[in-house]
Amino acid sequence: MHADSWHHGQVRAPGNQRRRQGRDYDLDGFHRFRPTNFLRRVRMTKSKVHWFPALNIREMSVHPRERAVHWYGCRIEIERTPGQLGGWRSWFVCPECRKHFAILRASGDRVACRQCLGLAYQCQSETANDRLLRRADKLRKRLGWQPGVINPSGGRPKYMRWDTFVRLRLECLTISNQVLTNYSTWVKSHSGLRRCE
Repeated sequence: MHADSWHHGQVRAPGNQRRRQGRDYDLDGFHRFRPTNFLRRVRMTKSKVHWFPALNIREMSVHPRERAVHWYGCRIEIERTPGQLGGWRSWFVCPECRKHFAILRASGDRVACRQCLGLAYQCQSETANDRLLRRADKLRKRLGWQPGVINPSGGRPKYMRWDTFVRLRLECLTISNQVLTNYSTWVKSHSGLRRCE
């Protein structure tokens, strides 16, 4: 039997694990991670999306006749809309707001979309320095250098134009200097504080 062939009553989960349970599927073992009480260690008011297990309809193959899946004890309906270039596109229906989503999250005994669970993306709570660090790492990755502003610079990647290399290198070094300046300013402003133990 071919791994990509369609068979009624089967769903393909990551790792080609197939289960046969009629029209509704039980995917409780799809993700084994359940969030625990590590949220109290974080000072932000909103929880981050990547802390919670996700069910992505793009990562699974569901037969076109299937109307629902079961995940974390919740029945999740599947609806299909016509695509712009023909064919059909499958969506999960959020059990709380009844809108279409490709990804649903589990939080305790609730399964819902990101908005209903009140989750935020990690970049939505970044400081200006965090954004600079992320930009510097992105540039260093493009240049083929090791990530981290304190790591040494490397050479020009093969097949990269010299003017592009000089421009990216200058931008990366400028951002690295700005991050290190911000960090040294922060250390100087907090050096008078006594360490609490």
